[in-house]
Amino acid sequence: MKRTALSLALLALAGLSGCASTSQPGAAPAATAQTAPDDGIGAEERISFFVNDARSGHLEQVVAALDRGVPVDSVDAVDQTALLAAASKNQFEIAKLLLERGANPEYRDPAGWTPLIHATYFGSSLELISLLVEKGANVNTQNDRGVTALYLAAAGGHEAYVQHLLKLGADPKLSTTAGYTPLRVAQANGLTRIVALLESGATPATSTH
Repeated sequence: MKRTALSLALLALAGLSGCASTSQPGAAPAATAQTAPDDGIGAEERISFFVNDARSGHLEQVVAALDRGVPVDSVDAVDQTALLAAASKNQFEIAKLLLERGANPEYRDPAGWTPLIHATYFGSSLELISLLVEKGANVNTQNDRGVTALYLAAAGGHEAYVQHLLKLGADPKLSTTAGYTPLRVAQANGLTRIVALLESGATPATSTH
């Protein structure tokens, strides 16, 4: 799900544009444990390699780092965990491994963005979104501006994501700090199919998370 002109305009309307700027993929150093020398690496650098390997899909290097004792929820210099980085880049197998190793699916970056919110914003697969919820992510978690995964999907005009998140128990009535619900944004922008989905899901199924 790419950030289209429509989605950026809607985010700006709700006062949200740029709110993920501290957590954009690729912001961390480009080196990985695959190419870095093993000797003389400090703890912070080793964590950066670990998070970058998760982001880049280097499964063997992620396993090796965990086996060497790198904590699964280590936070790098741009406040990302390996799970958050993997979720934002649609690295399903790595996200699955990290969750199996005890990664926190509700980690919040400084702007309050969780792996689920990142996965939705950056267009990761519905399968990965389901995995996060199955492993404990709260589908209705709001970031520091009140944004949920469902809000981002509705604001971007992404019908499949809206439908999937509703099935997972997302609440279409939750509003941002600017007072916008997913339904209100969809109505204001003439997204009739999404409006219909949100109206039919106005009383969401009870989430177990």
